[in-house]
Amino acid sequence: TSTGNIEYHGNVEVKGNVCENFSVKTDGNVFVTGVVEGAVIEAGGDIIIARGMHGQNKGRLKAGGNIIAKFISAAQVEAAGFVEAEQIINAKVSAGTNVNADAGKGLITGGRIVATGVINAKNIGSAMGASTIVEVGTDPSLKKHLAELQKSVGEKSKSLPKMKKVLEEVTKKLKMGVKLSPDQIKNAKMVQLNIAETQTKIQEELKEIEQLDKLLKTEVPAQINVRGTMYQGVVVSISGATMTVKNEYTYCRLIKKDADIASTNL
Repeated sequence: TSTGNIEYHGNVEVKGNVCENFSVKTDGNVFVTGVVEGAVIEAGGDIIIARGMHGQNKGRLKAGGNIIAKFISAAQVEAAGFVEAEQIINAKVSAGTNVNADAGKGLITGGRIVATGVINAKNIGSAMGASTIVEVGTDPSLKKHLAELQKSVGEKSKSLPKMKKVLEEVTKKLKMGVKLSPDQIKNAKMVQLNIAETQTKIQEELKEIEQLDKLLKTEVPAQINVRGTMYQGVVVSISGATMTVKNEYTYCRLIKKDADIASTNL
């Protein structure tokens, strides 16, 4: 509290706690030896919390790398890499690769846990039926968005020649010495502006298409590994296939098989 909020280029080590309503932002790694409360930590690299996080439903962690904590409770967590904690309780967690909660108590209960690759846990949900959602695999909405972008680029590309033709006709008239009305000049300028904006938008959408295409091609086989018990009431989603657990699963691997979710032995 004597230091206040931190914004820094490089690694940050907090030899104590990060208290409620404080923030640490850096393009490097963040290491906290104590507890993080309802605070915000943003790092370009990894975030490591030795004792864990009591988010108080307002704390947030965001890392360009991995996030490792003893426990995560009532917090919003986002990592480009993996997220690892012995207990994840009533939290919103999103990981670019895996979520690992299979050490110690190995518990995920409450909240929503999303991973592109694999979720590893001992126990998921609770005997009391805590509302728990676990999702793995590429979101089908990404494929839908990709198709929408491709359609959008196609439509914009078709409209460009028409606009260019209008502009060429105006230019031709000017060269011939035809005097244009103020409205015609205004419209020509609007068309010129629209051409520039459309070309910029096409380039932006093509770049996004390239990124989405790369992401979908590098998709890893999605699965949920349960080394203890997955309780009734847990909502499971694997690459778009969804189910609510009606009977407990123990020591198994959940995968997508055809359009459904199936369990196999670990």
